[in-house]
Amino acid sequence: MDWSLTAEHYAGSFGWGTALGKTNSISRIMKNEDMAARFNQKMVVSTRSRGVLSGFLVIVPSTNNIVFLQPVQYKKRPIRIRMRIAESIKEHGLVFSAYISGSTLCIEDVVVWKNEDVWNHNTFTERREYLNDFSRGFQQDSALQGFTISISQTISLDEFTEPAPGIIVEFIPDKEGQKRMLWIPEQKAKEEPIVTDTHHLAKRETAIGPDVFSIWRGEERLGLGMVRTLAISRSLRAFPSETIPINTTWNKQFEKWEILSVHS
Repeated sequence: MDWSLTAEHYAGSFGWGTALGKTNSISRIMKNEDMAARFNQKMVVSTRSRGVLSGFLVIVPSTNNIVFLQPVQYKKRPIRIRMRIAESIKEHGLVFSAYISGSTLCIEDVVVWKNEDVWNHNTFTERREYLNDFSRGFQQDSALQGFTISISQTISLDEFTEPAPGIIVEFIPDKEGQKRMLWIPEQKAKEEPIVTDTHHLAKRETAIGPDVFSIWRGEERLGLGMVRTLAISRSLRAFPSETIPINTTWNKQFEKWEILSVHS
């Protein structure tokens, strides 16, 4: 059994990687109903360039096999990587979610730590501490590794602003066993006019959730509204009345009225 199969089978024994047809990922595409829910739980935010997908960095226990399993969509062979790692870490099996961007291999999360399934049993904050332990246990040597090794950076929801073009946003729940939610911001053509309606009202739907609002035109209920930014969510929650005057636009993609701003 060669080094790539050894790594694939080790990751596969925990349900990760590509061995035996396993293509599990720690991420999923954000759904429309996730937009409001993301503000109701503790989470952090990370970003990456579009088109960069995650694979798995596997350190097989008691061997010198350190392998990056490519994302299955790439249809590329695994990459063997040499790293200067403390023996106290290398003697135990590790599996990280990671991706390659240019000449950098970025480690974003821990799924197996010293032969233990931590992704399903530890919060992201706890897993992040394992990442910190790992970063202290290896010596950066890009010539030996073939890549610069980095740890992905995260920010709080309060620090998050609209991303630059070409960026994917990852909302990371600080819970065990919960997948990251990938949001790909829509890039609208500049020449496309935005059709707005300033005569709508938003009403709180507290029976559904604290950040859910229905859209009204007079006495006609038009359905649930879409909230896409933290700033608008805060404005809605801070408004002193249950009925909120808003500026909206019709979102063709989701077939819903999107709340653009709140009138004072």
